[in-house]
Amino acid sequence: MDERTKGSISPGTSIMDVMAKYFLNKSEIPEKKCLNCGYETQPKDGRFVKPRECPRCHIKYAIIKDESRTSERFSLEGGVIYDSELGLQWAPCSGPGMGMSHLKAEKYARNLSLAGGGWRLPTREELKSLYDTTKRGGADHIFNINGSDVWSSELTFLWGMEAWFFDFTHGCEDRGLRAVLFNNGNEFGSHQRPRVLAVRSRQKEKQDLAMWPRRPSPEKNSSSRTSGRFNLEGGVIYDSELGLQWAPCSGMGMSHLKAEKYARKLSLAGGGWRLPTREELKSLCDTAWPGGADPVFNINGSDVWSSELTFLWGMGAWFFEFNAGYEDRCLRVLPKGVVRVLAVRSRR
Repeated sequence: MDERTKGSISPGTSIMDVMAKYFLNKSEIPEKKCLNCGYETQPKDGRFVKPRECPRCHIKYAIIKDESRTSERFSLEGGVIYDSELGLQWAPCSGPGMGMSHLKAEKYARNLSLAGGGWRLPTREELKSLYDTTKRGGADHIFNINGSDVWSSELTFLWGMEAWFFDFTHGCEDRGLRAVLFNNGNEFGSHQRPRVLAVRSRQKEKQDLAMWPRRPSPEKNSSSRTSGRFNLEGGVIYDSELGLQWAPCSGMGMSHLKAEKYARKLSLAGGGWRLPTREELKSLCDTAWPGGADPVFNINGSDVWSSELTFLWGMGAWFFEFNAGYEDRCLRVLPKGVVRVLAVRSRR
């Protein structure tokens, strides 16, 4: 304790006043609330020790607070990483020691409240796009990955019992059980359980026209169609609100397992497609159109699969019923597929 403040604290003095006296420079007063997860640090035994990272999510305060940190592709603002190449927003990776099973990783991303929520796990392609051999740890340090394994949203093996993850130390992808119960290195080699890097489509209220320029509307012809939000060009639907690209709905129903495979192998305009999240699907519902959505999607009131799973071990999946305008869930291995596929990808 500084000699100038020793013995000068009167009863009823607030903890912030105490800290202001203990730290000569007020800028050195420790953070009380994490910008990433909202955790409020509490004093221990009447004393406040300045932490370098959040005690709960372990994100380093220096990374979150570096508001001016920018690169050619990434910029950090308010704890959110803006990706100008894919048109996405990223949340910094869960901290060291925050490895978890895939089931918990999905819940972690879904419940993340940073900047309004709406987060999900990234696809394999989105993760691979971050890998950079020129950076220590395999990715820009703004992500706080540090060579860790990071979960993707994509499942594999029977009934989706395993999930893919990306190893940023070696620059390769691998897979592991979604509900692994141990953490002794047997499942993931010499590494701990994979960590979580959450992502979301850009938020409408966060649009910055300098960073996210609108795609110019093409001339109207037999292969193009425009509306206030959607722009069809070359068989691809451009979404100016979410910054995404959509492939028109499949003309046939199928099980969720086949739907994932259908989207992954879709070669339209270079591939890289995935199933949409529940929020992305709900954003398309428009009761002003017959069938519940803009006709450009070819949905016609059908049920459409989302990428999000439910039930034990992810044996079920959510879908959206555009005819009635609500979401529901059912088994992923329907004996007779009645739910259709609407594929989506980040802008290119």
